[in-house]
Amino acid sequence: MGLGPKPTNFTSEDKPSLLSSSVTASKIPSLSYGFTAGASYRLKSVPASLTLGGYDSKRFIPHNISFLLDPDQKPRAAVNKISVSSSPLSGSGPGWENYELLSIAESALMTIDSSTPYLWLPESACLKFEKALGLVYDNRMQVYVYPNGSTNTLQGWNLTFTFTLADLPQSTQAKQVNITLPFDAFNLQLSYPSPLLVNATNQSPMVNYFPLRKAANSTQYTLGRVFLQEAYLKLDYERNNFSVYQAVFAPDALNNVNIVSIPSNSTQPSTGGKPLSTGAIAGIAVGGAILLIVVVVGFFLWRRRPSRAAPASTDSKEKKPRRSWLAGFVFPKKSHEEDEAKVELEGDHLPRVEAPDGVQRMELEGQSNPPVELQGDEVYSGATGKRGGVGVSAYEEANRKIHRGELHEDTAGHPTKRADGTAVVGGVQEHYYPEARYPVSPPLGGYHPVPQSPYSPTTISDDGQIHRSNSRNSRFREEMVPNSDSGGGGAQQEQGQARLSPTYGWTQGR
Repeated sequence: MGLGPKPTNFTSEDKPSLLSSSVTASKIPSLSYGFTAGASYRLKSVPASLTLGGYDSKRFIPHNISFLLDPDQKPRAAVNKISVSSSPLSGSGPGWENYELLSIAESALMTIDSSTPYLWLPESACLKFEKALGLVYDNRMQVYVYPNGSTNTLQGWNLTFTFTLADLPQSTQAKQVNITLPFDAFNLQLSYPSPLLVNATNQSPMVNYFPLRKAANSTQYTLGRVFLQEAYLKLDYERNNFSVYQAVFAPDALNNVNIVSIPSNSTQPSTGGKPLSTGAIAGIAVGGAILLIVVVVGFFLWRRRPSRAAPASTDSKEKKPRRSWLAGFVFPKKSHEEDEAKVELEGDHLPRVEAPDGVQRMELEGQSNPPVELQGDEVYSGATGKRGGVGVSAYEEANRKIHRGELHEDTAGHPTKRADGTAVVGGVQEHYYPEARYPVSPPLGGYHPVPQSPYSPTTISDDGQIHRSNSRNSRFREEMVPNSDSGGGGAQQEQGQARLSPTYGWTQGR
């Protein structure tokens, strides 16, 4: 009937057992049952008794000894001893008193299984049964049979077989249970259509046999239905234990019952659900792999997505490049101090500073420090019009005269003339004048960025006359050379050389 908790499989598909299906449908309270095989030889044939989810307390003699189920949840008990005693009702008998058919030294674990009618015992025990009872082993049917007329003799001896059970082999007597069976429990008959009877028909006579089989190894040691005729088995899968009681036979066993339910236990073991098939396992594995690939690809695409355009920042720091998450495993991330470190330019390198397109160009703020003048021994005095006086430099005085209209330029590029009409002879100073209302002297060796002048490029001679080129935004080189002046007392050498850098800065060199 499949009274175990695990599913059964008669085809290619597992099916829940009767017991587990009944619990799922709330037909019984727990995964448990009580069972005895009944005895046709008792009274007027006492029927079997099976109670699912409980037991019938009227069918056994109670005690408080229980055994543990094995790891496969099978009721497996140790048979420590099998003995037989005789008490003849009349005449003489063998006089046995606990004659051992299986000694304590041969004790072994045996499974209580109602699916087989036999006792599957070690071969040594089978030989003792054979010798004591005069049994004959039929190799064709592979069972023990009685010689002609021997069954009557054995019945006259009034034999009683005692099975001593315990939880483990060679357990103490306090934890042992004795189950007794009469000889009639072993005096069974084979009839047609038993497969053991070869060439039998419905007219063939019955064959008496003793339900004993030789076990090939310890895994086949079994106490079958012949044992359960006189024993009552109460099994609780949820508490992982079972008990074996001596069965009681009453004439009104069908009506005189007392059903006791076994409540469910919250720590019940697994009912052995249907395992996943190979195809299901493969599908789960493939689905998991595809999901993993999608997650990884999506993460990489998310990491590589273009960042939104950020508003222009007024900070001079450049935006740091994004580091890949994988770079953290290959190249250790630099510290905050290293990330913030700035690379300085060489001491003799001047960076270019340009005004951005579309930005209004503003005038430079005035300097609080006095401007640095070009090197020279003499200056041009605006008050006297001659060299030698102490005052501003010549080119500064010339620029002032331009705005006052005192100086005139020659657009042809020839030497200029003074306001009194006298020609200027000598070298020419070439200047690139920025857009400043009152330009200052270019610093010596320094840097002074200024916007482009609408008047530039302009050349000014050392005596204050100017020349202005027609082309705008050209670059000029300023040179200071000796020049003579009728009132200056001879030519004086101007020391140094000043040039305008293409990056709108002044530099000085020889």
